[in-house]
Amino acid sequence: MKSMREALAEHPNTPSAILEWLATDPSDDVRCDVAGNSSTPPGVIRLLGRDPDFMTRSIARSHPGMLQSDLEAFAMEAENLRPIASNPSAPQALLARLASDADDDIRARVASNANTSSETLRTLESDPSGNVRAALIENPNTSPGTLLDLAETLMNFKSGSWASLRHLENLSMDLGSHPWLALARNPSSPVEILVMFATNESPDIRRVAAAAPRTPPEVLAKLLQDGRPAVQAAAAENTATPGSALADFLSQLGEPDMRAREQPAWKAARNPSTPPLALRDLAAQDTSWYSSFIAANPSTPIDVLMDFWREETGSVRAALGANPSMPAEIIDALARDSDRIARIHVALNPAAPISTLRRLAEDPDPEVREWLARREVIPTYVLDMLASDRESRVAIAAVGNISVPVATLTRLALAEGFPGN
Repeated sequence: MKSMREALAEHPNTPSAILEWLATDPSDDVRCDVAGNSSTPPGVIRLLGRDPDFMTRSIARSHPGMLQSDLEAFAMEAENLRPIASNPSAPQALLARLASDADDDIRARVASNANTSSETLRTLESDPSGNVRAALIENPNTSPGTLLDLAETLMNFKSGSWASLRHLENLSMDLGSHPWLALARNPSSPVEILVMFATNESPDIRRVAAAAPRTPPEVLAKLLQDGRPAVQAAAAENTATPGSALADFLSQLGEPDMRAREQPAWKAARNPSTPPLALRDLAAQDTSWYSSFIAANPSTPIDVLMDFWREETGSVRAALGANPSMPAEIIDALARDSDRIARIHVALNPAAPISTLRRLAEDPDPEVREWLARREVIPTYVLDMLASDRESRVAIAAVGNISVPVATLTRLALAEGFPGN
């Protein structure tokens, strides 16, 4: 678990004077967090760029707030070239020089840098290194035509000379680290790429298209009927999938060959794009497989939710606590439920009344209070209470919340030994 000083060091609202004090902390982890804080002043970043800890130095040198004059000076040392090549504030002329470096990792960092000029990016398109060309996929400034060319080559990775061994290994371990996903997420990627992915023979590539929000609705509808459950599940979870397609998919659950689709059906049951009528019909079926997902879906008709409230127990009742469509008085009642999971759901429910949140700040279970401290919208006075919680994990979670007041951060820093202004 991180310390209070680490939490203060990484919060973007921590005052500059406190960050400057933490930059001299004896802990490498604290100084490293200061180096990565977007609000750390340039003078402190320059200081941390010479820190005795290697990781702290590297993070400081990739900090977007480092002055260009400092970057130019640090670039005189070979050790600094990799983090500088990743720095979005690095001068374009410097990045152009680094684009011809002998180290392909440095060139790859330049290729993914959003500040790299279009001229330099065009030069890197023909780079002999697969790692460099793959890095171009991540850059939103890479031209759509180049992304399309890279996609065509990448889909034929077994014979493509540029698909490096590292990417093949990533594919076998985790699709999420593969360039296919970066292609789908790049806002400059033509929709044509997603259509190509959707018809590829590889189910892993089709799954990427099924999960992408920019995939055309009619393509998502077809992927929902794919022969692979993993592809179906991705399409069933995608809120861009047409409601009519989701309803049609759920209507097939009674067919004998649909048991393999149970996981995709769970995704569809909790997708807010699923039509209310389809959710009502699913809730009426003589099965409890989908009840908790229907109970948490904000599109579920209110009368169905109230039936769950009156009749269900356990996980289904607890799921109601997460549903923002539930009446405020029911949400408040679930905040008093003996089920800890129900109270955690309420703590994260965006529709939970302020009075309910105030009471949960004193919940006897620290896990409930910790989840409450992590919610996106929360009154500052409640966060201030949680930042002083007797359980350190709760206090750390509160300090990590973007909404924590500056006065609270200052108070905690003073408690940690900050001498003040």
